[in-house]
Amino acid sequence: MPLLQDHSETLIHVFFCEHALPTSCRHQALKTLCDRLIEIGTPEPLVSAISHGITTWSQSAENNPATKFVAPTAQSVRPSDIHITHAYAEQSRDIGWDQLLRGRISTKWASAYRCLKGGNRRMDIDTAGWGKHMILALWTYSTLLWHYRNE
Repeated sequence: MPLLQDHSETLIHVFFCEHALPTSCRHQALKTLCDRLIEIGTPEPLVSAISHGITTWSQSAENNPATKFVAPTAQSVRPSDIHITHAYAEQSRDIGWDQLLRGRISTKWASAYRCLKGGNRRMDIDTAGWGKHMILALWTYSTLLWHYRNE
């Protein structure tokens, strides 16, 4: 008697299912996420890094868990890029991109935001409101995928 494969749905599977329709939905959800991040005032380099991390993770998580995550700002010496690279590395190495999609984000994203928005006035930039809206945008991304999968 052949063994039955386990086809249970997990949230991780929803995040990186490789079939054509879920992949299309994921691309649309990512576009919605990026648009929302821009609406809340997220600087483009930060949006780009977050999008890059989610895309790299969703394309590699099932096929190659040993994928090396390298921030698009890696090896840049600009202070804002260094902050982005640190946030990206911590999210990749210590927290996980699946956790980002659940709202568990590195506090270093706020440091990168503060550096990009404040320049020399970094300490005057309040990141609490931005962080709240970023987490809500990430939850919207995850919810779009979950709803699609359940329809």
